[in-house]
Amino acid sequence: MTDHIQWLREQAGGPMSRDPEHVDTCNRLAEIANELERLAEIANELERLAEIANELERLAEIANELERLRGIVDKLPKTADGVAILPGMDVWLNDDPRSPRCCLVKRVTALSDGLHSADLSFHGVSDGPWDPADLYSTREAAEAAGGET
Repeated sequence: MTDHIQWLREQAGGPMSRDPEHVDTCNRLAEIANELERLAEIANELERLAEIANELERLAEIANELERLRGIVDKLPKTADGVAILPGMDVWLNDDPRSPRCCLVKRVTALSDGLHSADLSFHGVSDGPWDPADLYSTREAAEAAGGET
């Protein structure tokens, strides 16, 4: 399109533009060149807006997927400090008045009404079941909560 606009401008400013009979035609050619240039700018802007629309659509898909995944995570049992409990993770238990102890989550079992229990291992010895709400994700969180569970 740029070549056409350039050609129109050359014609509008060429030798014909000095001929009184063709001044109106040359002026109209210049106007057409300006209109075409503006249309090209609009087309570029529309292309940019289409790219933005595609990006927004992609972000909406990501937001929907994030919401779906949040729904899954929200259903997972949580420690007292709000961290999802999964088998294989370490948790801290305040069942000793001297200090919290670290245990390995062996299994998490779904009970009725959305409740869960966690079977733990402490130095290789099975312990539990425990209510996940009695467990903490870090020693610091268990110490901050204090007291025996």
